[in-house]
Amino acid sequence: MKTMELSNTSMSVEQQDKQDYSNDLEFFNIEESPFTIVREKDSYYGILGKHRITEKYDNKKECEKELVKINWNRITQVIWAIAEKYTDINKLIKEETK
Repeated sequence: MKTMELSNTSMSVEQQDKQDYSNDLEFFNIEESPFTIVREKDSYYGILGKHRITEKYDNKKECEKELVKINWNRITQVIWAIAEKYTDINKLIKEETK
């Protein structure tokens, strides 16, 4: 495994990549909604749980404006995310009861 020497500490390239990536993310919760805006370097996008549900935007306001639109696409995304979460919970319950 390749390693990098960083101030007397050895770290794998994979760990360094993860560390650099996580430093580039910032999260903004949208009040009274289940949505979060993620800033990744110079772009913004909306997420619901672990799912990205918008395209990337140049600024936070544009992204927020798109996220709070109530249309059939957004409704479908929310229902899909809830159904997936429900499925995940059921799988965990089944595994625990085995």
